[in-house]
Amino acid sequence: MTTLILPPRYSDDSNTLWRTAIRLGWNIERLQSWRVPAEFCPGHDVAIYGESLWANFVAEQLGLKLYEPPLDWLARLAHEFVGRKIEFCTLEEAREKQFPLFVKPAGEKAFEARVYASADDLPPNNDQQESVLVLVSDVVEWEVEYRSFVVDGKVATTSSYWRGENSTRNKEGVYEAPSEELKAAQEFARRVVKSKNERGFQGWGAVVDVGILRGFGWAVIEANPAWGAGIYGCDPQKVLQVISSCDSQER
Repeated sequence: MTTLILPPRYSDDSNTLWRTAIRLGWNIERLQSWRVPAEFCPGHDVAIYGESLWANFVAEQLGLKLYEPPLDWLARLAHEFVGRKIEFCTLEEAREKQFPLFVKPAGEKAFEARVYASADDLPPNNDQQESVLVLVSDVVEWEVEYRSFVVDGKVATTSSYWRGENSTRNKEGVYEAPSEELKAAQEFARRVVKSKNERGFQGWGAVVDVGILRGFGWAVIEANPAWGAGIYGCDPQKVLQVISSCDSQER
């Protein structure tokens, strides 16, 4: 039986997954701290859900490694899937490029991901910061944004989350999306994860965000670990299926 491990901090998403895991008959452990109790032995079927530092620390204590998409994944996709120039480099190398640019840390959030008007606006130059790996891309405008939880070349569940500058969540808490647009988002995400140079994350689960890029069409926004991603209006049962595929025995 799978054990869902949740963090001490309550959130709407963790509560939703908790209720869903109960319906599925899973074991559930909401830890009271960052430390795993000595007597806690969940076995091999584990699904960890929480923010990055906490989740990785818990996984390490259990002898597990959580899957994360390769840091350069987005930069390796074909132009037909991204619709813009994207480069994978160090922050030091990014300073030499032509601005304005959208710059985001490729891994941990070492600084804010946003549009930078010039190199002078980037974080202060210091030896430790300069080696941070980043993704640099053209400045673009997204008309609508969707999140898909995917695993092994398949799209498990999809939800809209942003349209223009507003959330797609209505007053009743439902994430709205025209049915044909939702189908188009799912189909595009499916094409991406089954593409030749992507290889379906090699059997792992992740989230892939896609959207309509103004002047281009459907394009990939980014990919992130499934075990720490917001679920929006995605089917929580299918989300649990994806995040349960995101850990392995530490090598």
